Amino acid sequence: MGASGKIQTLATNAADEGNNGFTLSTDTGSRPQFLLAESSTTKAQSTASTQMAVGTWYHVVGTFDDANDRARIYVNGSLERESSYTGRITYASSRDLLLGKQVKTYLQSSRFLQGSLDEVAVYGSELPAATVKEHYDAGRG
Repeated sequence: MGASGKIQTLATNAADEGNNGFTLSTDTGSRPQFLLAESSTTKAQSTASTQMAVGTWYHVVGTFDDANDRARIYVNGSLERESSYTGRITYASSRDLLLGKQVKTYLQSSRFLQGSLDEVAVYGSELPAATVKEHYDAGRG
C-alpha cells in the first residue's frame, strides 16, 4: 500500500466516479472503503476504521446485502462498518472489472494503486460474515 494522502483504487466496475457500480478503494487516510451507487443521488459508502500500513498485507472485502439494504466493509475477517443502501448496483456487462485503476482517464494517474493485489474474487451474491472470516483464516495458514 502506498503512502497516505491519496485515494487508491483496489477494484472497480464504476464507469463514473461514485455515480454507478461499485468501487473498493482506500481513502486519503489509507482506510479501506466500499462504495455502491445506482446514480449520483442513490449511493452509499462504508469506510473502515483500520488505517493500512505500508509493507503489511490486508484482507479487504466489500459486500452488499440486498435483502437488508446494507453495504459492508470487512478488514482481516472482521466487519468494520456498514451503511444503509436502498438502491441497486448499476452494472453493464460490457464494462470491465478494473484492478488497481479507475475507468475515468483523468483519475487513472491520481488513483493508481501503489501496492499489490492477491487472490481477487468477485461473487454473484453476498458473502455471509462467517464466510468472509473463513476466507481470511484460510489465507493466514
